[in-house]
Amino acid sequence: MENLTDISVHKQQTSQKTIDWYQNLLSDDQIYFVLKQTQKLHWWENPQEVFSVLSDIIYNVYLNLKKTPSYNPDTIWNLSTRKLLTQKEVFFMNTCLDYSLLTLQYMKNIWFEKINFVVNELSTQYPWLYKLHFWIEWIYENKSYYIDHKNRNTVIIGQWNFVSDYSDINEPVVNTITIPWNMISIDDTFPELCKNWIINLKYFSLQLLDIFKNKFKKDNTPEEWHNWFVSMVAHPQKPEIVIKNAF
Repeated sequence: MENLTDISVHKQQTSQKTIDWYQNLLSDDQIYFVLKQTQKLHWWENPQEVFSVLSDIIYNVYLNLKKTPSYNPDTIWNLSTRKLLTQKEVFFMNTCLDYSLLTLQYMKNIWFEKINFVVNELSTQYPWLYKLHFWIEWIYENKSYYIDHKNRNTVIIGQWNFVSDYSDINEPVVNTITIPWNMISIDDTFPELCKNWIINLKYFSLQLLDIFKNKFKKDNTPEEWHNWFVSMVAHPQKPEIVIKNAF
């Protein structure tokens, strides 16, 4: 398990690396080179193979985006797909936005159609506090599929309507926002999508981001990294895919 000195040094290195990364963002051609890895996937011939193809996409996503204890408050919820693929790592807490954005671009690259980027607003026991969850919806032959980067490394791939089971009874979904795939580019960030009214939130205020940033900073300890994440997953850098309602 990492000690405090290790994390301090790692953060300093990360800060400099972040500057270097953003001065050398991947070009469109470089992005295409990364995403085209999924083109080797065979298209399905029967419905059973759909889940295999979707699983392969998730494995490719995890190959190119790692979860680490590197915390940078300026990048929380503020990374585009281009920046994600340039940086190749994200802070390990609350990564459903980052992984959903990258999943969307992988699916677009291999000509999936009728893909939606979906935002759920959730209420909590506090009247002023709302949470967000992000996932991907895909409509194929009048059937709905979803990819839910639930928590830690658990990824749910399901058929039919998405049902929130990541929150307790005190955090019900109060609003759902669905954005078609062609309205989100590789350079869009979550705050930009909100400011441009692509994502029209009813309850969650962008001012709440500071609250979550402070919480992540407080929770970012060697113990939390080990006990909440590393010790709870089969492999820190591989997805744990769960298939629901396959047939």
